[in-house]
Amino acid sequence: MTSTTPQPDVLMYTKPDEMCFGCRKTKEQFTKAGIPFTAIDVTLAENAHHKAQLVADGNLMMPFVQAYGEEWLGLNPKMIAATIKTHQERQAA
Repeated sequence: MTSTTPQPDVLMYTKPDEMCFGCRKTKEQFTKAGIPFTAIDVTLAENAHHKAQLVADGNLMMPFVQAYGEEWLGLNPKMIAATIKTHQERQAA
């Protein structure tokens, strides 16, 4: 069955901010730049299937970010900056 719900431009798989410095800083930067994002806390029971898939794919660090066709793990200032630039370019178009 194919989902008809559109994927958000920026999707983050996270842990609670107090457990994950990189998650907190990434969310702070996106919020500061006005970038809407969806954050999925993989420590919550209702998101266990997301965590299982991430682990099966070998993604053991958080955050795991999918943004504008790119993916990365952990706190990555270069990719955060690239995401902010892409968002700004799309807003200006």
